[in-house]
Amino acid sequence: MVALARALDANPRAAALAIFALGFGLRLLVIPVAHTWPDEKNLEVTAVATSLANGHGFSNPFAAYPTGLTAHVAPIYPYLIAGILKLFGTGTGDLIKQVLSCAISASIYSFLPAIAVLAGFSRRLGILAGLIGSMSLVSIEVEVIGRWEGHLSALLFIAVIALWLRHFRSGSPLSARQAVLPGVLWGTLFLTSPAFIIVLAPLTLIFFFRRWRQKQVLAYFAALAITSGLVVTPWTIRNYRTFGAVFWIRDNAGLEFYVSNTPRSTVTLAENVRAVFHQLHPNMSVAAAQEVARVGEVEFNREYMARFKQQVRSDPGRFLKLTVARALWMWFPVTRHPIRDNVLLRDMLSCAIGLLAALGLFLLPRKSDTGPLTLITSLFSYQFLYWFVQASTRYRFPLAWIFCLLCAYALMRLFESRFARTCMVSSESSVA
Repeated sequence: MVALARALDANPRAAALAIFALGFGLRLLVIPVAHTWPDEKNLEVTAVATSLANGHGFSNPFAAYPTGLTAHVAPIYPYLIAGILKLFGTGTGDLIKQVLSCAISASIYSFLPAIAVLAGFSRRLGILAGLIGSMSLVSIEVEVIGRWEGHLSALLFIAVIALWLRHFRSGSPLSARQAVLPGVLWGTLFLTSPAFIIVLAPLTLIFFFRRWRQKQVLAYFAALAITSGLVVTPWTIRNYRTFGAVFWIRDNAGLEFYVSNTPRSTVTLAENVRAVFHQLHPNMSVAAAQEVARVGEVEFNREYMARFKQQVRSDPGRFLKLTVARALWMWFPVTRHPIRDNVLLRDMLSCAIGLLAALGLFLLPRKSDTGPLTLITSLFSYQFLYWFVQASTRYRFPLAWIFCLLCAYALMRLFESRFARTCMVSSESSVA
């Protein structure tokens, strides 16, 4: 694969097209068997999209019982799916959604050669990372079936990181006008995956202190904050009018934290679906869904957040154990029953990439440039939230491309070291 990356290095456009074609084609081949995966009608995003397509508004996310208007999921992706279903119907619409998901996922990896150059790596490393990502199906639910928004949020995040690296690495003066497009992208990203707000803060500090001597840097970040805020504000107003409360895009924090950390909870979402969802989650528990309908989503989540805090206070050791296990899972995603769940190959591939990515992280220079520091900060700040909630490949996928870049960096370093040793042996043999 390193040799293939070297061959494609001479033509960047051909490299990007080859990576896209490989990733897109591989994912299209999986569509015919996608129906063997669990039914998606019971998933919250699909339920809200169906409600929108049927003219019932942004509502009823839970399969167990209708609960009315909701802020349980972020708005961008359900509206996108609803538009497809409205235009093409359920059968054709589902197929178009899957093809679109394959295209978005393949696009992510086709951009890695350009991202690698912007981040200070070689284009060859980016091509290798793109090839690794295009051939690794680590989340069929996201990459092929399109049940969740991870591929779309990954694409938006790559776009905003590319713009920021371009602005801040160029050395040219910043301006407020330059911040408008990144601000729009950040706002759209938040409305797709609100968790990325915890990535923006540390990245802002990095870029600010790298360019703080420039007078325009304050104007740049002020414009960024205003623009992204304007994008998010209409949804915030909608939520306040609907629920009478102000919160960050989604209101599901209490539910997610509690079901992830009950006395019966385990590390992964798949295991918790079997262990606790039937008793506690309104998507599978009629009693819980009826409680949501009775008291409202905001109050329901406040109650679950209180239960979560009480659980942590009563058994901090168990909470710490789960937290450490989830942090490790983000690098080495292992399913407890991979053969039963038909994910053995996926787990092996993901763990191999995670292991090489960890090696790549270790091999990076200690005084890294803005580019590598941006990637590392994004990776750990995003993961931080998911140390405290149940692990899932759909939560890991938005930054899978960074794992691929680090994996490629490790492979390139190992290949260069082996090549250097081979040359040294050949040289010594010639002298002898």
